[in-house]
Amino acid sequence: MSKAVTTSTKSATPGSPTIELVYEAIEETRLEAIRSSAQRLLETMNADDHCDCVWSLSDSIWPACSLPEYKATPAKNTTLFLLPLSRIGQMEGKSGSLVLIGYFADKTAPELPCSHPIVIKTMPATGSKLRDEFKNAVAVKPFAYDQKDVFAIPFRFDDQSTDFHVLWSIFSASEPSWYTGLTIPNIVVKDLREPLKRSDEQTVNEVLTSTMSALATFHRSFGRQAIEDRNIYTEYEWYLRQFGTAWGQEWIDVWGEGTQQFCHIDGSDIINPLWILDRLRTKTVPLSLGAVHGDLHPGNIVLAQNKGARVIDFGWSQERTHIAKDFVLMECNMRFLFLRPQLSASESRKFSRWLKWSEPVPSGLSEHCIRHANMINHLRSLATSVFPENPDWNWQYLVPMFFIAFGLLRFAPQLGNQVAAVETVLGLAQEIESLLAQPKQ
Repeated sequence: MSKAVTTSTKSATPGSPTIELVYEAIEETRLEAIRSSAQRLLETMNADDHCDCVWSLSDSIWPACSLPEYKATPAKNTTLFLLPLSRIGQMEGKSGSLVLIGYFADKTAPELPCSHPIVIKTMPATGSKLRDEFKNAVAVKPFAYDQKDVFAIPFRFDDQSTDFHVLWSIFSASEPSWYTGLTIPNIVVKDLREPLKRSDEQTVNEVLTSTMSALATFHRSFGRQAIEDRNIYTEYEWYLRQFGTAWGQEWIDVWGEGTQQFCHIDGSDIINPLWILDRLRTKTVPLSLGAVHGDLHPGNIVLAQNKGARVIDFGWSQERTHIAKDFVLMECNMRFLFLRPQLSASESRKFSRWLKWSEPVPSGLSEHCIRHANMINHLRSLATSVFPENPDWNWQYLVPMFFIAFGLLRFAPQLGNQVAAVETVLGLAQEIESLLAQPKQ
């Protein structure tokens, strides 16, 4: 491992595992939190009963330790290798946590294969994000009952350090971890972002089918789905990403205050999205409820062999919430986060204003936009399989997409096609204005 620094620490108590760390540019207090947490994890693993009918902790983390020839030799003199995401070709996320990939090796038994790779997240102990992520993941874990290998759900949260919380999760690789001649884990990660960048319609559709098929056990929790009246603004307020406190003044300057129904852009009066947002605050509608991943974007879908998929990062998962969340965020990614910025403004606008359910794809679009439209139609067809029969797609899908697209404007400079993002929000605002104008049934 190039440019690595090694630090060695002694056992905290007699008989407990010694942890040596191999790492790159990580501050000492964070390292100490990881080292102490790793020590406690191995102590638990070594004491874990090797049950014949259910996977034990060692089976999940370090399966070679469960082999007959190693069962009598619990891991004692261990090295934990820590790799930043950049070392495996992945980008850092936006959650604020430091995400590392780690794996264990035993110095006293070099013939023992290394552990499976593990995702290790750390955040300052002053916050609660990792505790909340673990709590959210545990809440939806029962719905992964028959597809445990698909969902990389956290298995341990450690808050014993006064400086940093540590969250340990299963690592989802795109290729088998072990093959002939390999002495360390094979850490290869490919996610849905790359096929989307290439507009690889066939691969994206196959992976989405696999993903949504697996998540069907969430969306229809144990075969059931509740319909409940809920305030739709409250339901989606999280996805506005603290609009009005952390951001938003730049859009108020462009569109005007939420009390103004129209804003004047390019010589035309159009519906003000802020006015729509304000009108939705009081709307209570029947919503289809289930468990959701909650943050289902292409970076959280790891590609597996044979166009399969593994779902990672359950920090936003919820047990009883509107199931559209797992569809409309993905659609927003297709609509503008992965849409080419080189498109003309007129084509971006035409594509972005194509919103109505079952509306034909507009003519005159480039092949790139047509492929994205086909992927969106495929995603929507998958949604029809989990929603009740004949839902009101305006309230069940387009209004939720407005909230999520609006919230993503917080990252406007980082969006793939910023024109398409803004036009999507403006187009949805126009559709919702017509919806709000309809007389009550």
